[in-house]
Amino acid sequence: MNGFLSTILVSFLTALFTAIFAFIGYWRKAKAELQREYKSRFNEKKWEVYQDFALYLARVAQDNYVIGPDDLLKASSELILVGSDEVIDAFNNFVLNSRTKGQNETISTKMIAVLNEMRKDLGYKSKSGLEHLTLFS
Repeated sequence: MNGFLSTILVSFLTALFTAIFAFIGYWRKAKAELQREYKSRFNEKKWEVYQDFALYLARVAQDNYVIGPDDLLKASSELILVGSDEVIDAFNNFVLNSRTKGQNETISTKMIAVLNEMRKDLGYKSKSGLEHLTLFS
């Protein structure tokens, strides 16, 4: 009888440890998949915000559009949430320079700096000609 109990106990412990290790492996895999899904959604949101901000910059660049506080609030609200530190720093430089009238060249340079940082944040390695882009005529 003693041999039978030890066989059952060994079988039970083997099954228990197998179940525990299987659960840990499944939990790690599920956690990794959840993190990938979160990162994918975050990158999609970042792409949308950057597109909206690029459209905002295009409006600012045409016909001497005057930047109002409401425009800056709308443009910056989501950008601050999803942008990298470098994008936010470039945006802050743009905002500081946009408050000074008559500096279209400086503002244009700062806008291009924001776009370059957004491209870097999205994974593009080169500026691909943005340094020659003219936003103001």
